[in-house]
Amino acid sequence: MPDSDQVLSQAEIDAMLNGGGGDSPAAVEEPPAPLARSSAAGLGQDDVQGLFQRIAALEESVQRLSSQAAPNLDQSFQQLSQQIQQLFGDLQAINSKVDGVTETLQATVGFGVRSVFACKSCEAQGHVATRLTCTCCGTEEWWGWFPPAE
Repeated sequence: MPDSDQVLSQAEIDAMLNGGGGDSPAAVEEPPAPLARSSAAGLGQDDVQGLFQRIAALEESVQRLSSQAAPNLDQSFQQLSQQIQQLFGDLQAINSKVDGVTETLQATVGFGVRSVFACKSCEAQGHVATRLTCTCCGTEEWWGWFPPAE
């Protein structure tokens, strides 16, 4: 397709990207499958690494497309590629911070105590509490997990 300011229809763009446009690329690979939604708490190291791999694959697809696309699309693809690189960097920084917070929390007495506490006397599981004192007035109270009232 010669360089011009001509506006293409969606059908012409689709044909060009799918190899039907003469000097256009032969075929375009489909992008990686979208990620399944998961909560931040359930996002493990393997999930994050999988996300990084999918971002990298998407970036490669964008770069392939940008090298094959019409010149007026090249700038848009370059901008998208830069945004993907920025997102990848941001995800790495967030992953590093989450790892640090998790490591720090695991070093605390209360981390996961409800799921691991078992009473040596009655063998109750997860029923644990601690006494807290108000530093203003000195009132004491219990905070924790108690068995259901009978």
